[in-house]
Amino acid sequence: MKQRIIGRLIVVCALLIQLAQSSIVSHAQDKYVDEQTGQSMYLRYRVGGYAGALFNMYNVGFGALPGYVSCCSTFDNTVAPNFAVGALAEFNVAESLVLDARIGYGGLSSRFERTQLIGNEPVLTDGIVGTADRRDINVQHSLDATLSMLSIEPTLRYSLDKKLSLLGGLRAGYLLSPTFSQQETLISPEGYVFIDGSAIRNQQSGPIPTAATMTMHAALGIHYDLWQGATYTFGLDARYYYPINRVADVDWTVHALQAGVSVAWGVFTPGAAIERFDTVYVRDTTVLIAKGISVETIRLDKQNVTDNTHRVADTVYTTTTIAESYVKRIPRPFDPGLTVRLEGRDGDGQPVETSVLRIEEMDVIESYPILPEIFFAENSSSLSQTTQQILDENSVLSFSTSLLSRNQLSVYNNLLNIIGQRMSLDPETKITVAGYGSNQGVEQGSKEIARARAEAVRSYLIQMWGIEQQRITLRAGLLPPQPANSATPDGRAENQRVEITPNNLTLVEPVEFRDRDLTYTPKMLAIKPTIKEIDEVASWRSTLRQGVVQLTSAQGNTDFNEVLWNPATMQARPRRNLPFIASYAVTNAAGTEIEVHDTLPVDYVTLQMIRSRREEGKLVERYSLIVFDFNSAQLSPANQRTMQKVKERIQPDSKVRIVGYADRTGNPEYNRSLARKRCLEAQRVLGVADDRVQIDPIGSDALIYNNDTPEGRSYSRTVQIEIETPIK
Repeated sequence: MKQRIIGRLIVVCALLIQLAQSSIVSHAQDKYVDEQTGQSMYLRYRVGGYAGALFNMYNVGFGALPGYVSCCSTFDNTVAPNFAVGALAEFNVAESLVLDARIGYGGLSSRFERTQLIGNEPVLTDGIVGTADRRDINVQHSLDATLSMLSIEPTLRYSLDKKLSLLGGLRAGYLLSPTFSQQETLISPEGYVFIDGSAIRNQQSGPIPTAATMTMHAALGIHYDLWQGATYTFGLDARYYYPINRVADVDWTVHALQAGVSVAWGVFTPGAAIERFDTVYVRDTTVLIAKGISVETIRLDKQNVTDNTHRVADTVYTTTTIAESYVKRIPRPFDPGLTVRLEGRDGDGQPVETSVLRIEEMDVIESYPILPEIFFAENSSSLSQTTQQILDENSVLSFSTSLLSRNQLSVYNNLLNIIGQRMSLDPETKITVAGYGSNQGVEQGSKEIARARAEAVRSYLIQMWGIEQQRITLRAGLLPPQPANSATPDGRAENQRVEITPNNLTLVEPVEFRDRDLTYTPKMLAIKPTIKEIDEVASWRSTLRQGVVQLTSAQGNTDFNEVLWNPATMQARPRRNLPFIASYAVTNAAGTEIEVHDTLPVDYVTLQMIRSRREEGKLVERYSLIVFDFNSAQLSPANQRTMQKVKERIQPDSKVRIVGYADRTGNPEYNRSLARKRCLEAQRVLGVADDRVQIDPIGSDALIYNNDTPEGRSYSRTVQIEIETPIK
């Protein structure tokens, strides 16, 4: 039967082609000329649709679907007609090659049958009271499969001539609700039924078990353009589909022949125009004598451009007329009367007589306190969302406080690593890790988030630093013992923390660095310019150098003020006895620059020179170590212990300066009062007389750390102690 269907399809295709060759047709075009504009229109792609008759040829090698009862050995192969419809898009990919992409709907439904002789089968005679017997019977097995699919079919068409093409590609079909129904019917001998009294048995239906989600076919065929207009094509298709996979997990494949028609309309866009340009210039020049320029210049003063454009078919003609007026300027010499001096300034910025800059080395000890608190983001217990430096196993081995940056927050960011290293060196130390929350919003009444924060700290110390679990006690609470004001965002952020309390205060002792610092006499320098004719100056720049090292620089267009160099705020450090060279340059509008210089000698005194000359040097110790609780001037036990060590460093001839700070919370006047209380409390503990100490209660007038972070606000609640001791 399959051979008869194929033969008939070939005959139909031959007749269609013969009809097409006898028709009066025009060729499909990739380009045409718009009759109204005369422009050339070029094909981008074609879109359309198709429809056809589908002859499905089923090759089956099964008699029963998995999980269903059937006495059939194997169903017969069969052929069933169906249909296919859908949309298409065509793209020219080469001179004779077209990509034909189709999406459509097609039928796969069929009926499978098999008549089979079953010998010595138990049956009943047909009647009111059947009599049991055994007979050879003929049974017709039938299975109706209801199948359809949504398909995507990309193919490539190769043109043999202007109308006939060969094609090949793939078809992928998604099966839609594949179902079946089956039964076995006793057809002879007459007068008998099955043992259950019915002539039909094994009657079952439902979804086809183990049906494939997708069917894949290789596609081969021919295409013939029957009618070809300027913007459309109407063609004939004949396609054969060879199965790549089975319909279900049984021996069931579908070969298919499809014969049909397709229609496609071209989408065209105008081609790029050929441009032709013609330009006409009309010019005049005015000569002027001007000051403030160094070379003769000619500039365009006015310009008027008019365009006249017209198009003929695919060519655009543009005629541009440019009328220009120029101004020629003859320069005058540039001499603003510039001089510069390098002058000294005291700590208040007032002028001091200076003939040499004296730089002295001094020993400096800086101490940074440990704030044993870690602040977490809202409703978070992740250390990665804190400012703590998280190390891996290799980094832990090389960790050293001596490698930390010399600033307070760098030390704080390594709080867990400092405590972990100190605990690993002293196995007798233990800590209590207490987690807390803000008890506001999402953290209202939640001890779980508080405990999770404490557990995150303990896990890091155990996993990275190898601290035994029994050395770390966990606690959790809704609010810290000394809570900040939870009614404010800053207060809530400070309450979302973990507090670490050691059994030995050595775990939270400050981190000390010893280095050499410099003192300067005078304390600052000023690059002071003098300009007699300021009107001609358009910009200025200034630099201060020592050798090849640039110490500071500045530039501007107005405000020809002095440039101040303050070594306390600069990164670059002077180098030995090389002189300081100040430069000041001004530029006029024409770009002519005049630069002047001044030099100041340097007397650089090292510690070795101080000792060899038997001069008096200095040891400066800076302790930024007193961290107070919120709105408090009381020292904690850990700070009192540290203060005793500071007290031991004060010699009879030492000078002491205590500077008090506060965070941004509260008004400035109150914060200055609070800072004074903190300074006086530190003076009381140190036991320094009033005539030997300088008290500076700054409060929140100058924030020494970023107060947008809880640790920055905590470290701002501090006093800084500077001890200056002569060295002989």
